[in-house]
Amino acid sequence: MNNAGRGERREPGGEQAVLQLNYLAPLETTRALARQMGERGNGSVIHMSSIAGSVGVSELPTYGATKAALDSLTRSQAATYGRFGIRVNAVAPGLIITEMWAAGREIPGLADGLERHIALGRWGVPEEIADVVAFLASDEARYVTGQTITVDGGYQGVTAWANYPAPSS
Repeated sequence: MNNAGRGERREPGGEQAVLQLNYLAPLETTRALARQMGERGNGSVIHMSSIAGSVGVSELPTYGATKAALDSLTRSQAATYGRFGIRVNAVAPGLIITEMWAAGREIPGLADGLERHIALGRWGVPEEIADVVAFLASDEARYVTGQTITVDGGYQGVTAWANYPAPSS
């Protein structure tokens, strides 16, 4: 599993560091491991993407671009390595309570404001991402490849009007 990643960096050279870790590292890691998996006749590669790869986030242009590239890489690697029995998929988490979000969740109103956009009405927890990763790594997903699975509680794909306070009459 390619799970290393870093958020936006505003310092000089920051974009290169984000590109290196979020895109180039999974590219090279998968290349290095594909030979062994191919010799075995099977394998499962799982990239950690983000919903930022499919929506525009003004504060995260480089991060989002690298995750969009990772989603494309997932499809390309699935096409390249599938004939060797290697499946390649990605998981795109939404708003998950992690260390990466620790500072953002402390900004007054930010966490609650974002939460109102989640159909399930709450932030996710890391175990919910782990469950999807475990599925993709298992034989239960033996016919799944080239997919980016969004795990975001309905943040991206639905509008949850009911999660907003009702107007007073």
